[in-house]
Amino acid sequence: MKRLVTISSSFLVLLFIGAFVVAYSDMPLFGGSFAKSLALNLASEILGIILTVFLIDRVISKQHEAELKRRKEVALLRLKEPLSRHAQFLFHMFKATVSAKPKTELVQISDLFNDNFFASTALLNLLQKAPLITERGEPNWAYYLVRESKALHDSVGQFLSAYSFHSDVRLIELLETMLRDNFYEHVLVLQDIAGGPLAVGGDFQAFKNTAKVVFGPHVWAFQEIFEYFNRNAPNADRINFVTHWENHIAPPIGSARILTPTT
Repeated sequence: MKRLVTISSSFLVLLFIGAFVVAYSDMPLFGGSFAKSLALNLASEILGIILTVFLIDRVISKQHEAELKRRKEVALLRLKEPLSRHAQFLFHMFKATVSAKPKTELVQISDLFNDNFFASTALLNLLQKAPLITERGEPNWAYYLVRESKALHDSVGQFLSAYSFHSDVRLIELLETMLRDNFYEHVLVLQDIAGGPLAVGGDFQAFKNTAKVVFGPHVWAFQEIFEYFNRNAPNADRINFVTHWENHIAPPIGSARILTPTT
């Protein structure tokens, strides 16, 4: 539609120029006063049409831009629930492994991911009860970790399949980068360690080293996506990063922290 309007406008401009030349030319080639009068009237009509087409084109362009913006917003909002859910999961993991509430308040997502986060979550005891109840009872952290990593993995995959066409290239790059890190597959490795050596009280160092490698790339990629969402979502739809440190709100502080000779 826009291409057709542009072609029509170009044709009218050329026609206007031709009529204008005929109207004001002294060359005998263009005939007498009648031809010139006719050309002048034609030029005036064409000029009016050109202005009308220009205004219509501007209206169509603005409507098109508004529609694209709205589609991007609608697509982006499909990420709100999975991002909010995963942010709470990562906070739960930190709260369950930290020895005490940090002195610094966690106001935004970037406040969560620091040296204390990685040192604490490396002590996650996947065999302890997780802060959720399912039809199977109270599962452990191994189940919770796998469930939440799979939920995010599936949500991002579905988003890319359904909404890539309506999303910014930068967002697509961030989401694809996180998928390539394959947090879900790495979590399955941690689950195997928890169900094997850790279950009989050994090989703690192997788990600690693996956890640090797994959590690091994932949380940095997640933070970028979380912050991108809040920068681009309407104010009313931005995700508030809420933390609850009270022990009566699961999980209690340090409830899934591995006890080692150094802790």
